[in-house]
Amino acid sequence: MNISDYGNGTIQQFVEHSLFEMNGDLNYNPAWARPQLKAMAAQVLSSGEPVKIDSPCGSSCVYNISLEGPTFHCVEPKAKPPKCSAIYEAEDLVKNGAPGSDDRYTLWNNAFQIAWDPKPNPRGCDLKSRKSLVCRMKLSTYTLQIEHSPDASRSIQTTVDKPRDVSGAADPGPRPQPLYPDELHSNFTKSQAFAIRQAAMNALQGQIRLSIDAGALSFQGNASLVLGSPYIGLNDKYNPQFNISAENIERFLQDVVISTLSLNASTHNGDIKALEGTEVYVFSEKLQFFLPYGVCLAMGFLINFCGFLCWRRNGTAAGNSFLQFATTTGSCKTLNELVALNPGGEENASEELMELELQVGVDGRFYSTGEGANDK
Repeated sequence: MNISDYGNGTIQQFVEHSLFEMNGDLNYNPAWARPQLKAMAAQVLSSGEPVKIDSPCGSSCVYNISLEGPTFHCVEPKAKPPKCSAIYEAEDLVKNGAPGSDDRYTLWNNAFQIAWDPKPNPRGCDLKSRKSLVCRMKLSTYTLQIEHSPDASRSIQTTVDKPRDVSGAADPGPRPQPLYPDELHSNFTKSQAFAIRQAAMNALQGQIRLSIDAGALSFQGNASLVLGSPYIGLNDKYNPQFNISAENIERFLQDVVISTLSLNASTHNGDIKALEGTEVYVFSEKLQFFLPYGVCLAMGFLINFCGFLCWRRNGTAAGNSFLQFATTTGSCKTLNELVALNPGGEENASEELMELELQVGVDGRFYSTGEGANDK
């Protein structure tokens, strides 16, 4: 993203890259910021965050962008506002046509003022409690780290460095013609930054009054875009509260600058390499991770070991399936041992053999024989 890029040097490219609408002389005034830029600033003011920026890699990724853009430096002046006609009033103090200059397009008095009543009252206000901010624009370097997540969420980390003045209280007189390329580059950068500033100011400026009629309160004025903005406040007309601070106004302009990325004015023409890989899950509770797998492995080992022993004892598996093989019951050796000790004949049968009870399962039913109850 390069706001100082004015194309290949042709008039058409110069006009296409400009964030200002220009006349036939390639001049502009503060009110000529592009409509698309103004609409984008109004959307930022309403939502309280930068507008949606498409992912350049088509999926989840993290990338860095560096760009030049305007920033605000806002301070609360010592002097109180001289009037109290509205609960909110924002005015752009920039003028065109510097005193003593023949160039009516020269801009001077780089300032913007916001005044508000901390305790809005439809029946009047207190000048002593009224607050105000005066903001001046500087040109700074933005470094953004943008992360697009698989769940379509987005996070932006912003670092603003190298703030520098755009101009003094008044620009010098007419510049020599033709301009040198380096001066043209510098002036185009300033005008682009000023266009972004003007789009942001267009959303903020105007007045809001709190009126009452037959007990009903209402907001009136030409600054309706600020109503309910996270940067400004005024969500409830029956309990109006402002959220204005130097940090919020400065952050608003930063979010507008970040949103200019959605204008697709990037000068990067190459491919963006996206690093793709597998998802990695890190478990802090190792016992919860390994215990279920360990229990499953242990149970599987015991079942197979039991099936192996049963197979050795019976000489064959109970069936062809693995479940039958694994759950085959072992045969009892008591009968074989008692018969081996009996020399033969019923009269020579031992007492243990006579009292032995046999139980045989046929078709799901058990049949018993014998008189004893020592073994089954």
